[in-house]
Amino acid sequence: MSLARFISNKLNSQSKMGGAQPIVWIAKGGIIVGMMMMIISMGLVGGFQKEIQQKLTHFGGHLNIHSNFQSGGDMSTPFDRDDSLEAILSQHPLVKKISPTAHLPAILESKNGIQGVVLKGIAQPSDTLSLHDMMAKGKIPAWSAQLATDTTLSIVISQFQAAQLGAGIGEKLSIYFLNNSDTPQQQNFTISGIYESGLEEFDRQIVFISLPQLLKYSHFGIEIKANVDSVQPNQKLVSTYITGAKGPVTTVWKIGSNIYRDLDSIIINLSPNTPPLTIIAQDDETLSTDSVTVVFKNNPPSISFQDLGGAAQRMIGSYEIELHQMEDMITAQQKLYELLPYDLGIQTVTEKFPEIISWLGMLDINVIIIIVMMISISIINMTSALLIIIIERQQMIGTLKALGMKNSTLVQTFLYQSIHIISRGMLWGNGLGIVLLWLQKQFQWITLDPQQYFVKVVPVELNITSIILLNALVLFICIIAMLIPAAYSTRIQPIKSIKFN
Repeated sequence: MSLARFISNKLNSQSKMGGAQPIVWIAKGGIIVGMMMMIISMGLVGGFQKEIQQKLTHFGGHLNIHSNFQSGGDMSTPFDRDDSLEAILSQHPLVKKISPTAHLPAILESKNGIQGVVLKGIAQPSDTLSLHDMMAKGKIPAWSAQLATDTTLSIVISQFQAAQLGAGIGEKLSIYFLNNSDTPQQQNFTISGIYESGLEEFDRQIVFISLPQLLKYSHFGIEIKANVDSVQPNQKLVSTYITGAKGPVTTVWKIGSNIYRDLDSIIINLSPNTPPLTIIAQDDETLSTDSVTVVFKNNPPSISFQDLGGAAQRMIGSYEIELHQMEDMITAQQKLYELLPYDLGIQTVTEKFPEIISWLGMLDINVIIIIVMMISISIINMTSALLIIIIERQQMIGTLKALGMKNSTLVQTFLYQSIHIISRGMLWGNGLGIVLLWLQKQFQWITLDPQQYFVKVVPVELNITSIILLNALVLFICIIAMLIPAAYSTRIQPIKSIKFN
């Protein structure tokens, strides 16, 4: 043990420090309060940022795969689902789940008002897990993954939209789908549930709906419909109506073993064994296809249409990817980008909602200000305490210098004294700060108004790595700052200090 350390320990072991004792306790108390405030501010801001980012993932996933040819606005630019790509992405070790989805602008109409919204399609029941966390009333509909089995015309709206429309659980709303057609399509849906995220920007807009139902009215890609008119008692004229094509259209007409191409219409001679007529249309620019089958029955005479589900059910707006850990977003983005075709891009939730993320980033400035203020106050208190200790120990300092102690050893002695006081204050400050954060995280005693703060309770994030780095920073700055008052002890002259005492 060095001489400086030995003398410092002797000073610390004394029960009283004379007139310096009160100022030492004040300095130590300042450090305790400062460390507690810094840890609590870091925990609250970190918790708030993480909670808001988690809410954002409910509306866009950690990562979002989209078309590189975005048209802008609220309507998704569609692209074909790729089963092989979905399988590859879902098997990646960083990926927890991949969900196809789409967005479409629409108008909600109730008996009491109208509201412009954006419909978000839910592909399958497993994709509603994040929605469960936001549910305020009602329940999530039993949406199916296929249109053929999805007969549930139900939606989930927000608490804000329910108030604007004056509608509640079980009531019907008219949805006007704003697709590429000249006239918006209308369909009645029942309100099955009401959610509340606390993020007003999303609560104003987003309505959750079954993805197959959304695609049915979206007119994504090419879509073909057949019309049948009577020519003679035993003859029918079949024509087609095609929408959503980006370029020239190629059609193939199949009836029995006969195949025709690029017809506008065809006359079918009915007989007891008239085979079905299948019409396939392909957009030559996007290569998306759709098809419809016309079935002719003789007994009793009837005609029915079978939509075979082409581009309208195979095209989506984006893939939302949920990761095992939010911290892996940048790494996962780089890794998954290498697996995507040229026409698809990938962005993180921070890139998708840059305004909100920038606002959250500004909260770090508050933490920095608090840390700077608390460290400054601690330095001022410690400087005052150390100077008083040095003045009170003038006789001891003069005696030690008279016995030949070097100035560097003398400075080390009072630095050790400072470290002892600072470390004790930091230890108590850490303990109190961490305990208070843990209590709030466990019992959620402090609540907030979600209309003002976006969350119902004060969120907490206990990041041990950040706390360790904060302690190292505070200790380093305080020790460096204590060099100045400690160096004052070297200016005390032995003859004057001994004579003075």
